[in-house]
Amino acid sequence: MATLTFLGTGGGRFSTLFQTRATGGVYLEDGPARLHIDPGPGALQQLHEAGLDPTETTGVMVSHRHLDHANDANTVIAGMTQGGTEERGYLVGSKSVIEGHGDEGPVITRRHRDLVTEHTTARPGESARVSGRRVRFLDTEHRDPTNVGFAIETSEGTVTYFTDSVAREDLIEQLPGARVLLLGITRPRGAGIPDHMSTEDAVAIAERVQPDLLAFTHLGLKLLRGDPEAEARYVEDETGVRTIAARDLTRLEIEDAITVAHPETPEMEAKG
Repeated sequence: MATLTFLGTGGGRFSTLFQTRATGGVYLEDGPARLHIDPGPGALQQLHEAGLDPTETTGVMVSHRHLDHANDANTVIAGMTQGGTEERGYLVGSKSVIEGHGDEGPVITRRHRDLVTEHTTARPGESARVSGRRVRFLDTEHRDPTNVGFAIETSEGTVTYFTDSVAREDLIEQLPGARVLLLGITRPRGAGIPDHMSTEDAVAIAERVQPDLLAFTHLGLKLLRGDPEAEARYVEDETGVRTIAARDLTRLEIEDAITVAHPETPEMEAKG
């Protein structure tokens, strides 16, 4: 079984600023692999809320340098390396995260980069093995031009994380094969903005990719002030693809069936 925990489902500057939803990223457990993806502000607090031990993390993956994705990356690396006392774990980040881009230096300090056993600059079209799991790096279109998505080959199929991008046709073509698809849906229907996706984009992607489960994350303030669950139902009704709007600390258990547990409703409902 593989497990995904949403340590935060907020995204964008105002959702992050007001912490309307948490911004701690996503945590994948699959056998010995423990991967923390996009640890934004509050990542350590959310790990504790979820009952997860930061010293058990085996890999940190950061899609790009913006604060809602990368702010706490150095702190979770400190946790992964037992407070900086052991060389341990794997770091993957876009060029802006690992090397810097333009006039901006890297997000990861030299000290924290040197603490990990191995690090990789993620470039679209390439791949790496992270904690024994193959991860493909996906192209995006975003204000940080080095931003990447991640397609992670788990024991229960591919989990794809694709956020902070437009839904251009050639970018969507990278996504088929995902069993679980995590999409950054920042805006509701009729309210799209540049460099991010709205509910209409989720419909187009679901129709093309046909994952077993599509989950909204990286929800912007305008979407959160509306009805994210209604937007997810709209996508499911339009496409037939099982769709949820994840909440902070929502947990997915992925095996023959995919089980969803929202924190407000701890009883779990399994659907094939």
